[in-house]
Amino acid sequence: MKAAPVDGKADEELTALIATHFGLRKAQVRIRHGSTGRRKRIELAVDR
Repeated sequence: MKAAPVDGKADEELTALIATHFGLRKAQVRIRHGSTGRRKRIELAVDR
């Protein structure tokens, strides 16, 4: 990750990275808690 934590750019890059890793769309990855901190809780919406 290279984005600075400005205007949510780092969070956008994180969700894109996680989506790619799990083979999901970016819309299926959501930061539930911690968008302003270092520790984050991520939610993955997986279609069945």
